[in-house]
Amino acid sequence: VDRLSMVCEMRVGRDGKVSRARFFEGVMRSQARLTYEEVAATLFDGDARLRKKHARLLPHLEDLHAVFRALLAQRRRRGAIDFDIPEAFVELGEDRRIESISRYERNDAHRMIEECMIAANVSAARFLGRHELPTLYRVHDKPTEERFRELEAFLGTLGVPFPRVKDLRPRHFAQVLERIKGKPYDTLVETVLL
Repeated sequence: VDRLSMVCEMRVGRDGKVSRARFFEGVMRSQARLTYEEVAATLFDGDARLRKKHARLLPHLEDLHAVFRALLAQRRRRGAIDFDIPEAFVELGEDRRIESISRYERNDAHRMIEECMIAANVSAARFLGRHELPTLYRVHDKPTEERFRELEAFLGTLGVPFPRVKDLRPRHFAQVLERIKGKPYDTLVETVLL
């Protein structure tokens, strides 16, 4: 199926830096209908049946995965916060009432697309700024000093040190997330940080 689209074509170096981006209207023609789970099983789990089924797409998926790894490494070097809070999947019955709520498991296939979307959004913001086009931006207010003290006290109860620096940056929060990864309370801390 042909679909009209707005394209953000980016040149991404091995270091994960976007050296060029251009925007244009295009027509997208999908070559396959893949789910996140299929992509994860094909790329990361080495599912032989799916690798054979998607053999002609595999080089493109592997290239996209390499781009993802480079973009992610660059974001980490910048100290960006990488929240990985589980999402809920709500299933409704025929009567439109909730039948079940389950945990929606994210995998690297989800993160691969998210990372490309973030890079495209950053490129779009740079384009708009460079061309001085009037634009609405969402700016998050800096938390109050009281919120920082509450956060520090909360983390202290878990034995997680909070950086004592004058000028807190996202990388400081990213360091906290790294320290708590895999701990039983990691989701709780991520939610509080968010």
